Amino acid sequence: MCTERPISREHQYTGLINVRNAELAAYWTRYNIQAVLNLGLLVAAVSAKPDSFIGQYIFYASIVGFCLALIWLFMTIWSKRLIAKRWDKYIRRYERCYSEELFPLFTLVEAKENKKGFCNKLKKHWNNLNILARAVPLILIVLWLILGINAFMFPPSPLKSQEVITPESEMKRLSITNDKLSSEIERLKNEVSDIRKQIRNKDTDKKRTGPNTRK
Repeated sequence: MCTERPISREHQYTGLINVRNAELAAYWTRYNIQAVLNLGLLVAAVSAKPDSFIGQYIFYASIVGFCLALIWLFMTIWSKRLIAKRWDKYIRRYERCYSEELFPLFTLVEAKENKKGFCNKLKKHWNNLNILARAVPLILIVLWLILGINAFMFPPSPLKSQEVITPESEMKRLSITNDKLSSEIERLKNEVSDIRKQIRNKDTDKKRTGPNTRK
C-alpha cells in the first residue's frame, strides 16, 4: 500500500473514505427498514381488536415480534462493528503509511476514543450513536416480552361461531320478526278495545245517573 505514486495517494485516500461512508449509509438504510417493520408490527398488535386475527393470536405475534426485535438488535451491533471498525482500520493504516503527507484524522480519533475510563467509553458510544441505535430494539424486546407474558397469562376468548346467512335463515328471522309485530299489533288492538269499552261504560253511567242528579 506504500508504493503508490504521490499523485494518486489523495485520490485513494478519498476513495477509502467514500467507500466507508457508503457502507455506513447502507447500514442506516437497513436500520430504518427494521425500525419501520418492527414498530409497525408492534402498533398492529397493540391496536388489534380482541375479535381480529392478530387479537386472537397475540401470543404468537409477540413471539414473532420478539424474534424480529432480537435480529434487529444483533444486526445493529455487529453490522456497525464490522463496517466501522474494518474501514476505519484501513484508513488509519493508510494514514500511518503516509503520515508526512496526509492529515491523520482517523488516527487521532482512534487515540481519543481509546482513552481508558468508563466515562470516555460512554462518551464514545454516545457520539457514535451506538447507545441510541441499540436502545430502540432493546425497548421493543421488553415490550414484546410484556405483551407475550400478558397474552400467555390472560389468553383471549375464542371467537364465537358466526351464523352463516342463508335465504332460509333470513326468512326464518323475518318470520319471527313478523310474528312479534303481529302479536304487538294484536296487543295494541286489545288495549284500544278496552279503552273504548271503558268510555262507553262511562257514557252509559252518565246517562243513567243524569235524571237523578236533575231532581
